[in-house]
Amino acid sequence: MKPQGKVTIFMIVMIVMLSIYYFALPNNSDKNTNTTKDKGQQVVKSEEFEQLRAELSDKRHDMIVSLQGVLAQADVDIEQKNNVIETIQQIHLLSQNEALLETKLINTMGYSDVFVEAADNVISVSVYIDTLSIEEVNDIILMTKTEFGNNVEVIVSYSITNVN
Repeated sequence: MKPQGKVTIFMIVMIVMLSIYYFALPNNSDKNTNTTKDKGQQVVKSEEFEQLRAELSDKRHDMIVSLQGVLAQADVDIEQKNNVIETIQQIHLLSQNEALLETKLINTMGYSDVFVEAADNVISVSVYIDTLSIEEVNDIILMTKTEFGNNVEVIVSYSITNVN
C-alpha cells in the first residue's frame, strides 16, 4: 500500500474517532445547578465548575481543530503529522485523566463537586466545600500524583458551598 493511502486511511479513522468523542461529550449549555443521586449520596454540581469545564472543553476542542488543520495540509511531512497526532492523543488522555480524578475524588472523599485542570506539569484541583483540612489536602495531592505521576506540581483550592 502506498504511503499516501495509509495517511488517507489514518485520517479517516481519526475523523471518525474524534466525531464519536465529540458527540459523546455532554451538552453543558443550559445547566445551572445539577443534582443527581448516586448510591444514596447527593452530588451537587456547582455552576462555577460547570462553566470552567465548558471553557476548558471549548479551549481543547479549538486546539484539536487547529491541529487537525495541520494534518489536512499537503505540504506537512509524515513526522510532523505523527507529532500532531501524538499531541491530539495527549489532549484526549489529559481530559480523561482529569475526569477520572474528579470522579474518584467525589466518590471516595465525598465532595459535592471537584474541578481538575491539568496544564503542563501543574495540576489544579478545586473542591466545592466550606473548608479543607491538611489531611484532606494531602489525600487530594496523593490521589492526583497517583493519576498524573509524581513529577507534577499540585495546587489545591476550595470554593465555599454555602454563602449566607
